[in-house]
Amino acid sequence: MAEKLCGLGVYLNNVRDLTEQNAPVTYSVPEPVIVVPVINMMAKLPPHPYAAILLYDFILTPEATGQYTRANAMAPARDNLPLVKEVVELQGKRTYVVDVEASSRDYEKTVKEYNSLLKK
Repeated sequence: MAEKLCGLGVYLNNVRDLTEQNAPVTYSVPEPVIVVPVINMMAKLPPHPYAAILLYDFILTPEATGQYTRANAMAPARDNLPLVKEVVELQGKRTYVVDVEASSRDYEKTVKEYNSLLKK
């Protein structure tokens, strides 16, 4: 008999990768959908500041953003970019956007908020 497992904190791109490999995975995304923004950062004093700025400019283009969000099953911050079907299925659901900056400052509070969301 096959073993059944349950994962509570799974990233959508991991589920998508498994289903694309025909893994026997069934998933459900309960509400609120927890959204964790991806933050692109640059060193304060990069060794090649103009190259760093060019890279950052490229990352923000529709082409680069679209490629990244499709490859990682994420919702882009830009409008008019194609979405993978797993992300489309989440549209219209209640969301909770994690304040990444605040959560990194007060980790204990973040854990309490996360646990309270799971209990609703």
